Amino acid sequence: MEKKNFEDKHLKPGTIILNGRYEYVVEEVLGEGGFGITYKVYADVKTGNITHRNYFAIKEYFLGDSCERENQTNRMICSNPVKDKVETGMRDFISEASRLSRLAHPNVVKVNEVFEANDTAYYVMEYLEGGNLWKYIRNYGPMSPAEMLEVINPIIDAVAYLLWALALKGVGNTAKIANLAYLTPFLSLVISAIVIGEKIRFQAVIALVFIIGGILLQSFFKSGKKA
Repeated sequence: MEKKNFEDKHLKPGTIILNGRYEYVVEEVLGEGGFGITYKVYADVKTGNITHRNYFAIKEYFLGDSCERENQTNRMICSNPVKDKVETGMRDFISEASRLSRLAHPNVVKVNEVFEANDTAYYVMEYLEGGNLWKYIRNYGPMSPAEMLEVINPIIDAVAYLLWALALKGVGNTAKIANLAYLTPFLSLVISAIVIGEKIRFQAVIALVFIIGGILLQSFFKSGKKA
């Protein structure tokens, strides 16, 4: 399937996004998906008597296949048939961003603020320099075990933190979300296979089967007790 390109609906470089803590100026597009466009932006931040330029990543809620951009005002415009869908999606977008803004972990990108402008919603994240892991592997080949550990440990740490945070906040079924944290070893195996080309051993697969089996049994007995 051909990927749709909504380049004509992007905010142009130099566009100022208001209503946030700062005046954010669009520098370039970092990426886009079905529910939004992410930009690299900058803002002049004043600390005491000193003003310095800070860079951020800002995600805009924008349904490119359902909405249009009004060129003069940069507002998102949607036709009546999709308005309910767009408004529901925007509420979910704001809710998700608000939850992310309450997280604090060195390996999870920080969400600084959430606000509405241009008849849509935005959330501002810290901008991190660096490349894409998969592009790095394509360019330089599989990583050494030492390099892989530098990458995989922070990822697993962050995933476990996010799962426990969801469980503690009671988002969805707390027990099921908490159990997902025990599947982080599976993530480490997959990344090891992709990043350093290491074969997944039979013993590791058996161990994961026991972990998953234990989770399923726990869920089965709990559901049986409720019945």
